[in-house]
Amino acid sequence: MCGLFCIISKNEYGFTDKQINIFTQGLFADTLRGEDSTGAFSVTKSGNVHTIKDAVPGHTFIKNKNFDDFLKDQYLYGKILVGHNRSATRGVKTDKNAHPFISGNTVLVHNGTLLSHHHLANTNTDSEAICIALDKKENPIDILSELDGAFALIWYNAKTKQFHVSRNNQRPLWILETEHYDLIGSEAKLLEWISWRNGGKDIEAKYFEENMLYTWELDKVQDGFEHTTKYEKKKIQTPFIIKQKPTKTIGKMAGDTTNLVRILPDLNLFYNTPIKVTITDSKVLGEHIKVMGINTEYPQLTFQTIIHKSVCPDLNKQTEILCLPHTRMTQFDKITLYCIYDPQLLLLKTINNTSIILNKEQQKCSHCSQTITQNDDKKIWIRYTKFKTIKTILCPKCVAKNDNLSFMYAENQT
Repeated sequence: MCGLFCIISKNEYGFTDKQINIFTQGLFADTLRGEDSTGAFSVTKSGNVHTIKDAVPGHTFIKNKNFDDFLKDQYLYGKILVGHNRSATRGVKTDKNAHPFISGNTVLVHNGTLLSHHHLANTNTDSEAICIALDKKENPIDILSELDGAFALIWYNAKTKQFHVSRNNQRPLWILETEHYDLIGSEAKLLEWISWRNGGKDIEAKYFEENMLYTWELDKVQDGFEHTTKYEKKKIQTPFIIKQKPTKTIGKMAGDTTNLVRILPDLNLFYNTPIKVTITDSKVLGEHIKVMGINTEYPQLTFQTIIHKSVCPDLNKQTEILCLPHTRMTQFDKITLYCIYDPQLLLLKTINNTSIILNKEQQKCSHCSQTITQNDDKKIWIRYTKFKTIKTILCPKCVAKNDNLSFMYAENQT
């Protein structure tokens, strides 16, 4: 049994003090439903997502300075706050297994336990598998109808800018609607009590209908859910998949955060996402070099970074660099992205001759954990999700062993 607690602001500009207090008190009180870990995610009015989670009970979580910092931005820009109190069932008690989960453009919290989940994704926790599966499908009902077990779900898709809620008959989920905010949670009386103790009117919470997908459009979230869609549970045959061995994290995350923050609301480009920049100009500044450049996919943006000469001694010979967008500056309708140069980023081509940029964490084979290097150019194979994020990466040895891919590998060796 886990606890879900959510507040949706109907204000034009962010949350009020009272609404922030309601959310904090909800996370505290919901610890009764789960004290193994606590987490939260926020959605701003422009569609950006911020998350924070830790393997501690709610009463400890809300006293963390990082949680205070997480809440500060909600006063100006927040539209939705979602909290989760975990009672561990699938997966060990670690920071990684705490909710929310992020996969691609989807962030999710889950109350319940699935009987099987490896047909969705080969993960340790069923909740993470749901998040991964929902991110791959354009229509959430394709996944909801296949869930085998108990669930109440709250999730947001940063690509479509839609907020979703759904449950089946094995887990409760309620909504309390007021003039200035809506509350969503696992227990009706908890929603009513917290709203009442913060000066709210005596309003009864309503039950979400089972096997129904509720959807809010972010730019009209103050109007309530836009539409609902009924679905039926499908009978499925789950494949046999070898489960991954549980891993244990060392030390506390103490409020570590993961973000899906768009550089511009209409661009599917996020901060700290590797990008290739074509150099258009450079200037020596003592021991550093100021580099300006462009990317043809985003002609409205100018990229800029400063690199120490010792980090990239042959920079004057390069026409392109790999970097991570970090800060945006707008002046007279001109948008400049200040970037971090990361020498550990790796630009390769796959056996399909598709270019890909790998960060340090991605430079390992999904099957054998072999490190991938520059020598593996045109020898690796990658499977993508629907939204072009990496799902599987195979090193040259694993490609050569795969009957379906070995002929392509052989062609690249001749």
